[in-house]
Amino acid sequence: MTIYDRGKMTLLEKAKNNKEREDKTPCLRAFYARRRRSK
Repeated sequence: MTIYDRGKMTLLEKAKNNKEREDKTPCLRAFYARRRRSK
Protein backbone atom coordinates (compact mmCIF):
# COMPACT_ATOMS: atom_id res chain seq x y z
CA MET A 1 0.00 0.00 0.00
CA THR A 2 1.45 3.35 -1.04
CA ILE A 3 1.48 6.49 1.08
CA TYR A 4 -1.04 8.00 -1.34
CA ASP A 5 -3.44 5.07 -0.89
CA ARG A 6 -3.07 5.23 2.89
CA GLY A 7 -3.77 8.97 2.83
CA LYS A 8 -6.84 8.39 0.70
CA MET A 9 -8.06 5.70 3.11
CA THR A 10 -7.65 7.93 6.16
CA LEU A 11 -9.47 10.74 4.36
CA LEU A 12 -12.37 8.40 3.58
CA GLU A 13 -12.43 7.17 7.19
CA LYS A 14 -12.36 10.76 8.47
CA ALA A 15 -15.20 11.72 6.15
CA LYS A 16 -17.24 8.73 7.32
CA ASN A 17 -16.55 9.55 10.98
CA ASN A 18 -17.50 13.19 10.43
CA LYS A 19 -20.72 12.10 8.72
CA GLU A 20 -21.63 9.84 11.64
CA ARG A 21 -20.84 12.60 14.14
CA GLU A 22 -22.94 15.08 12.14
CA ASP A 23 -25.85 12.64 12.15
CA LYS A 24 -25.57 12.28 15.93
CA THR A 25 -25.32 16.05 16.49
CA PRO A 26 -27.33 17.96 13.87
CA CYS A 27 -26.62 21.29 15.60
CA LEU A 28 -22.94 20.93 14.64
CA ARG A 29 -23.72 20.30 10.96
CA ALA A 30 -23.41 24.01 10.11
CA PHE A 31 -20.10 24.20 11.99
CA TYR A 32 -18.65 21.27 10.06
CA ALA A 33 -19.91 22.67 6.75
CA ARG A 34 -18.33 26.05 7.51
CA ARG A 35 -15.04 24.45 8.53
CA ARG A 36 -14.98 22.24 5.43
CA ARG A 37 -15.66 25.23 3.16
CA SER A 38 -12.91 27.35 4.72
CA LYS A 39 -10.26 24.68 4.06
